[in-house]
Amino acid sequence: MAYKREEEKFKVIAKERVEILFGLAKTVAGESAKEYVKSALRIAKFCNLRLGKKKALFCGQCLTFFSSENSRVRLNPDKKRTEILCLNCGHKRFYGYGMEKNTDGGDERTEGTKERMD
Repeated sequence: MAYKREEEKFKVIAKERVEILFGLAKTVAGESAKEYVKSALRIAKFCNLRLGKKKALFCGQCLTFFSSENSRVRLNPDKKRTEILCLNCGHKRFYGYGMEKNTDGGDERTEGTKERMD
């Protein structure tokens, strides 16, 4: 039981450290920001943390922290997704929008505000 409590404390500390590192990456530019992102990813991987929406803040290939100078964001209404292009390496990242998660625990998704028909 004590091991479980220690592990939870460790995860809380790691989560705080990842937040601090992403905050520092936001304030600086260039190689320093890249090093902060690498450190945050290393901590998250070691502690088995999920990054969630923080994944949209950096390039998955070259680990560059996105800013307006090194990324291009486009909305694609046909495919209902946000496209982020890294201008350093050319890697594209896609995020869907316009979809709502199903709240009854299923994996199905409903579009917009339409009611699900059973």
